Amino acid sequence: MVYSNQILRLINEMNLTYENLSLKIDNAILKPNMKISEIEAFCYQSVKYQFASVAVNSGFASIAKCFTKKSSTKLCCAIGFPLGLTSVFCKVVEIKDAINSGADELDFVINIGRLKSHDYFYIENEIKELVKAAKGKTTKLIIETCYLNKNEKITICRCALNTGVDFIKTSTGFGKNGATVDDVRLIKSIVKSYCKVKAAGGIKNLKDALRLIRSGADRIGTNSGVKIMDEFKKMIKT
Repeated sequence: MVYSNQILRLINEMNLTYENLSLKIDNAILKPNMKISEIEAFCYQSVKYQFASVAVNSGFASIAKCFTKKSSTKLCCAIGFPLGLTSVFCKVVEIKDAINSGADELDFVINIGRLKSHDYFYIENEIKELVKAAKGKTTKLIIETCYLNKNEKITICRCALNTGVDFIKTSTGFGKNGATVDDVRLIKSIVKSYCKVKAAGGIKNLKDALRLIRSGADRIGTNSGVKIMDEFKKMIKT
């Protein structure tokens, strides 16, 4: 009962409806061992729930597009995923190929080693080149917060402000930790209204999603979108 009351209070505080919560979710199927039949079923369900997007690895873009092309759900492709250690050239080629296969949104991982080496010129140029390659498609920069200290998080956010990227995303979901309330608040305090924030990694239930949204997340990246929405529907009926 205490848990239910906390959830309902959060929902009421944010004036959330079923429809506008679903539009904050990028439902993601990014594990390396997914069969085509599993990806197809996941995409079908994501469209049914009218999520903001369904996220797949770029090699499955053409398969996923078959499900999203006649829906409001966008096709999101992960680029340079999950390590971000390929060259800028390779990421640009992957972005162009993903767009040719129907991608509407691109989530790309920065070269974290370059950031930690203080090679800020490289990092800012990388983001600019990837945003340019996206040709107006929605871009989300994954910074993998679990590997960064506070100063590095602040630095990458400030670098991103000069690039035209649409979102800063906390995590791939493959690192040692995922999104935290503190990281979302920190990122939001720097980017303000210049770009949006996407929280991802380890978000498995409605309470986690709501806490991150209240902290400033504009999108939630999760493989548990259906579970979250079913929990929401059950809560508002109680």
